[in-house]
Amino acid sequence: MNPYIPDTAYYVLALVVSDGYHGRGTGARLLRNSIEKAREGGFREVHLDALSDNPAVQFYRAMGFACMAETTGSIEETWSPKHHLNSVWTTLQFFAVT
Repeated sequence: MNPYIPDTAYYVLALVVSDGYHGRGTGARLLRNSIEKAREGGFREVHLDALSDNPAVQFYRAMGFACMAETTGSIEETWSPKHHLNSVWTTLQFFAVT
């Protein structure tokens, strides 16, 4: 369900900060580190995904990321048949130029 990620993009698979460390700049340091790794690797963009109701969406925007795509689907489309959850979700794909 996720949009295409070009070869020129560095993809951040996960960025998680424990609750006790929110508001201390930990996420910003982790994200800046990812951007630096992307530059060192010759990538022109950094991409990441977040669920639309994730509070980190505002953080990503504040860090200079822009939403480039919005994908809506249901868990039933992506999970195995034994999972009978009928929950709709929206994923936002963000990018920033390195």
